[in-house]
Amino acid sequence: MTRLGLAVISLTVLVFRAGHAAAGQPPSPSDAHADALLMRVRPDASLDTLRYIATLEEPKRRTVDATASLSDLLKAEYGSSHDKIRKIFLDYNPDYASLAGKGGKVDVTLPVLPVWDFDVVLSPSPNTIKRQVAIHTGESGPKTQAETAKRNPEAARKGWANPATQPLKLRYTTGFFTVRLKQELKDNPGEILARLHTLDQNGSIQAAVPTSSNVDCIPHWQPANAPVRAPVSTVDPKPESTWAFESLPKNLDLKESVTIAVVDSGIATDTTGGPDKRFETWTGKTVVAGPPKAGVVSCGDRSTVGCNFLARATFPKDDLVDPRRQSHGTHVAGLASARPLTAFRSELDRWLSVMALKVVDSNARVDSGMVLQAISFADAKNAEIVNISLSGTRNEEIERQMLQAKRFFVLAAGNSDSGQGANLDDDQVDVGYPARIAPQLPNAISVAAHDSLGRLASFSNYGPSSVEIAAPGVDVLSTAIDGQYLSLSGTSQAAPLVAFTAALLRAASPLFKDPTSIKQRLMASVDVTADLRDVVVSHGKLNMSKALAFGQDAVQLNDKDRTLTIGKIVSPSGISMAGRNRVTWDQVLKVTLNYSNVPGARHLIMVRSGNPSGYEYWVGDVNLDTFDELILEGRPDSIKSSTISDILPRFK
Repeated sequence: MTRLGLAVISLTVLVFRAGHAAAGQPPSPSDAHADALLMRVRPDASLDTLRYIATLEEPKRRTVDATASLSDLLKAEYGSSHDKIRKIFLDYNPDYASLAGKGGKVDVTLPVLPVWDFDVVLSPSPNTIKRQVAIHTGESGPKTQAETAKRNPEAARKGWANPATQPLKLRYTTGFFTVRLKQELKDNPGEILARLHTLDQNGSIQAAVPTSSNVDCIPHWQPANAPVRAPVSTVDPKPESTWAFESLPKNLDLKESVTIAVVDSGIATDTTGGPDKRFETWTGKTVVAGPPKAGVVSCGDRSTVGCNFLARATFPKDDLVDPRRQSHGTHVAGLASARPLTAFRSELDRWLSVMALKVVDSNARVDSGMVLQAISFADAKNAEIVNISLSGTRNEEIERQMLQAKRFFVLAAGNSDSGQGANLDDDQVDVGYPARIAPQLPNAISVAAHDSLGRLASFSNYGPSSVEIAAPGVDVLSTAIDGQYLSLSGTSQAAPLVAFTAALLRAASPLFKDPTSIKQRLMASVDVTADLRDVVVSHGKLNMSKALAFGQDAVQLNDKDRTLTIGKIVSPSGISMAGRNRVTWDQVLKVTLNYSNVPGARHLIMVRSGNPSGYEYWVGDVNLDTFDELILEGRPDSIKSSTISDILPRFK
């Protein structure tokens, strides 16, 4: 589990428009401490403003291949070769222009500057075209309109006052980026904001948020003083070691390619420096067409594999150095794409690919600016499923961006350092974000960890109303660096198993193009257990087979093997509960008949609703006068309600 940096203390938010602060007055200096500024700056910022921003952080120094032109180098590092970025880069590297294109290795200094991505494709939006362009580029004047019209002739014909009804291609977007303040500047963020206000005369600084950073990655959980686990071998794992996938059906019927974005520490490389051959990685195309070529990525339209947001011109390599943290991203990516299931790989690789989005540096630090960039990248590149096994305190901008992205987000609930998980329903507990906000979002799900017996893992955070589902998270085998495999524990392991199941749903049927539908099905198809009742929202644990049996009515018995019977319910036509109106199977997502032994709360019904998550639960007693037995079409004998554990009507 990785803790999310720069999401820790949000001291103030200042939105600069037309040279004025949000309150209409310049910000006054503050004695508050901040480690960094989370910023959003438009390309129409003045050169003096950008030069001042560049002085706030120690510049990076890197050795690059001088065969690249100056424009290509700037696009790789900053997403664009904008004239102002070019001028500031040459302030720090006056000789590079004469060396570019001549080959050899050259040491360069890279000042911190905004990242402006070129040629980003946005999903259709209810906003007018003009407003959408203004939001994402910061400009909507005649020049910008002309550029947008050139890239989007059909949208231009419909006029700027109309919403875009198809994907919109923009020259660049204004994304968030993080400035890690020099040590001598950390105690006076107010003075920095005041200076920015003075320099910004045209409202080009859309946001400047002082934050605290340097929150380290939480190690994979293990008992105190236990030795660090060693990777098992480079040999493919044996089937008995893959208990986390035991509920996966033997036959999969997939029909559509799906990309799973993993926002983490990157993935392992092979001996050539390209992606580990065990992974089927994203190729930058809609249809996966085999492993990409090894090499660097630019994070632009030509990008493959994913993106390294720490150094855009380099491969998103998993390079964590602490043995208790190593392989975090590689392990997560392996579970999100079921790499331990070697017998399934060839079939899965036809349909599923991993997009590696590196936001964790080698010292396990993360900043929210890069997480925001990663979410934006995943959305722009059409990754249907996004796994975020990161955790920190609340950052509303991340929540807002997840909601706007309309992708399906799977969020790890977090581990406790003490080994005793925290109840995230407790307002005094300031951890577990962004996972604990998931119940309020229609396109996100939060995940706790359980052991092989189905019990909540002792270290796992939980919450009856804030953590939604549990999945395997103790001694889970997956890929590690250097071609090896490793068993690790944590909610970081549980989340990608849910992401994998979500990807299978999305690949199996157009019913699940809407992220809300994926969430409803995952929540409805859990195995409700006594150990997880009132511990997570769904009261249960992930069951891949039940989730994927969406095309027919599924009846699970309460026998020893939890037998799943598939068919069509003929009778009854619906179900009723004391004090509730009768509902038909079209309205029902789930019925659990052994929910509790407490009179008046023995049954659980999950129904569709207008809530943000698309469902609500009823707890009470099913009227067994109308539901004494269940009849399936083609089955000679009826099924007594007393033998039924769960009923999952076909998903519509």
